[in-house]
Amino acid sequence: VYSVCGSPTDVLRCTGGVPFDTTMNSLPAGIYFIVLDGLSDRGSEFTLDVTFSDPTPVPMGETCANPIPLATDTLTPGTLADKQDDLVTTCGYSYVDAVYSFVLTERRDVTVGVDGGTRYMNASVRTTCESAAAELRCDAGLPVRSRLRDLAPGTYFVIVEGYTRSSYTLNVTTSVPTPI
Repeated sequence: VYSVCGSPTDVLRCTGGVPFDTTMNSLPAGIYFIVLDGLSDRGSEFTLDVTFSDPTPVPMGETCANPIPLATDTLTPGTLADKQDDLVTTCGYSYVDAVYSFVLTERRDVTVGVDGGTRYMNASVRTTCESAAAELRCDAGLPVRSRLRDLAPGTYFVIVEGYTRSSYTLNVTTSVPTPI
């Protein structure tokens, strides 16, 4: 979905899937362009349904602008039920995602765990939310477990992705840093 047709810097959302659906919350009045692209060079038939409804606020954790604050060493329930695919991770696809942030006040080892039960999930840990280039680690699995050693004080972001809009638990634990 573009605000200016053909301008890659004006992409509001780029996502995919089969079937594919997305929701754009609280768009301002204006003209928008929807560009569809497929893998078949022989042409494909499809149905496009666009629904307009009363504006709703963007849910917490939907984008880098409103990450959900995480308390470390605390099991946190989460859901992808109200989320869309907004970010690209190196270990994911066009999956719906949720954005979290946590702060370290001193050097620590950090372990990120995501358990979606029987659902395959992935988790990306970054120093800058919007940039896949700032990704420190991206792991996928059933469940996901990532260990990052000797992280400096600062703000970090965790992007949780899942193939379905399911529930999960997220746990970010810290410990005394291990020398690298």
